[in-house]
Amino acid sequence: MDLPQIKEKVAKEFEQYKILKVKTENFEHTLSALDEIEREIIHRKYLVSQPDKDITIYMDLGIKKNVFYSKKNSAHKKIADVLGLIKEEGYK
Repeated sequence: MDLPQIKEKVAKEFEQYKILKVKTENFEHTLSALDEIEREIIHRKYLVSQPDKDITIYMDLGIKKNVFYSKKNSAHKKIADVLGLIKEEGYK
């Protein structure tokens, strides 16, 4: 590999790094909009290789089924709002 090819490869990798960094920051910002229970639900449902079942999560968290689904729904709405997928007045 000659110098121009190396420079091109490094430039491409740096661009990929910058994109990944922005995505990571956006993701962290999105999660920061959630309360502790919402974050735990999202983590255990979507951010692990083997997601827990809903009943396992709400039993582990010591919350009732209806509270779990309310928190899960609230988390989905907050994530969608932060990502600009829906407008806040759309889910009042």
